Amino acid sequence: MPVLRRRLLAGAAAIVALTLGSIHATTPAHAIENKTRCGFLTIIAVRGSNEPAGIGSGASSYIYGYGGYGSGDTAGGVARFMKSDANIPVYNEALKYPASILPWDNADAKNYLSSEQEGTRNLKSEMNGLASRCPDTITQLVGYSQGAHVIGNVLQAPSGLSAAAKANLRGVALFADPTYRAGEPWDATGNGGGNGRFVRDKGAFNAWTGWSTTSASKVNMVRSYCLSNDYFCQSAPGESAQTVHGSYGKNSDLQFKAYLWLKSFVTSAG
Repeated sequence: MPVLRRRLLAGAAAIVALTLGSIHATTPAHAIENKTRCGFLTIIAVRGSNEPAGIGSGASSYIYGYGGYGSGDTAGGVARFMKSDANIPVYNEALKYPASILPWDNADAKNYLSSEQEGTRNLKSEMNGLASRCPDTITQLVGYSQGAHVIGNVLQAPSGLSAAAKANLRGVALFADPTYRAGEPWDATGNGGGNGRFVRDKGAFNAWTGWSTTSASKVNMVRSYCLSNDYFCQSAPGESAQTVHGSYGKNSDLQFKAYLWLKSFVTSAG
């Protein structure tokens, strides 16, 4: 995607001075969370820039240890709503990747471009491994900010995904995606009308359709939430726009809407 890469490089200066994610760690709930990712449903959460990482490794080297730590406030909030549903047993895992913006004073840190590229590789590997080890497990993806960017990369260029990984994916929720494009069928009602700083190619997620409990025919399985005046997904200027970008982790209304969206692509476990 040479056009997208050029936009990424051109926007690097804007990202340098800003922090995309919340600084507060998510404390996952464990209402009915599965102890194994080979259960009914596994949610892979991808945190935003500078949100706290998890600890250790989980069922694979591409995720943090069990419990959803490292999911971030926004993606973790959606997972908690799903876990509260007694009919949908959930395993929540968090993708392991730098989620950084630039090295600052740490020469070993990743800049935004290398961070989201590593996240893209790791997410593809985790989805493939999950589908291979757990062929009957439904997979859903939730990402905030840079995490949404990572997920979008996988969706737009899924050639590295196995057939099983593609088949098992049933539902995606993106928040504050810097590659947001207005006017796409997956854009949520009430979103702002602008494009993100690294606006993605038109129709990038057209191939991802599935059966929903709220529709009589297949619909796009992606839903993207981008609030008006968001500095990154709306390319909006001003200090208030930065505040908007950091508000998703406390926006339980949007998190609940995303939970309902994801739920519509899975049936009750029994």
